[in-house]
Parts: sequence; C-alpha cells; structure tokens
Amino acid sequence: MREFEPSIFSTAGAMSSTMEDLTTFYSALLGGNVLSPAGLAEMKSTITVDPAVGYGLGLIKQSLPCGGAAWGHNGMVPGYHTQTAVTEDGRHATVVTNARLDTNNPREQMVQLLTSALCENRS
Repeated sequence: MREFEPSIFSTAGAMSSTMEDLTTFYSALLGGNVLSPAGLAEMKSTITVDPAVGYGLGLIKQSLPCGGAAWGHNGMVPGYHTQTAVTEDGRHATVVTNARLDTNNPREQMVQLLTSALCENRS
C-alpha cells in the first residue's frame, strides 16, 4: 500500500478526516460550541457567489429550496471531491465522490444530493 501525503495539495488537502468527523465539527461550529457568537457571525458573513451560494470565512452557505440554508465546505484533491453541509436545526449530509475533476466536475450533482438529503420530508 502506498502512503498518501495530503499536504502536497497545500490547504486543499491538508486535512484527512471521516464523514462523521466533518459532520460533528460543522454541527459543533454552527451550534455555537467552537467559536464565540461574534466569531461565528463573522464566519457567516458572506459574499454572493451565485444566487443560491454565499461564501464566508471558511464557510459556504447553500440556500435550500425547502427553506433556510445549509452551511459547510467542500474539499478536493485529484480524483476525489467531498462536500459536507449542516443546517442550523441539526440536519446534515456529506457526499464523497471519486470523479475526475479535470474531466467531470461533479459539483452540480453533489449539490443536488445534499439538497435532496437535507430537504427530505420537508415542504
């Protein structure tokens, strides 16, 4: 087995984690258990990237068609793409794919999967 050193991709690959760890972290962050209220508000101050997406200080805000928003971030290294999203009321989802980003960017499909999971059973 070959070892993989993710830091070769700078900050894009500097963290190795599990989906459960990512969900736990974002749930704690949005639940006010990591930063002060002022610090979290600063992270959530976003600029608009497109009509449904805002980018803050290390957080991506995705508007949900069922109301509200999900917060999280994505990660990419060659061959892999992940995205985790958590809502303020505790719903969460993580998507991982091994799509080749140079030929097929899976972002739209990943957002659709996250949205479907986070809006399930909601009007």
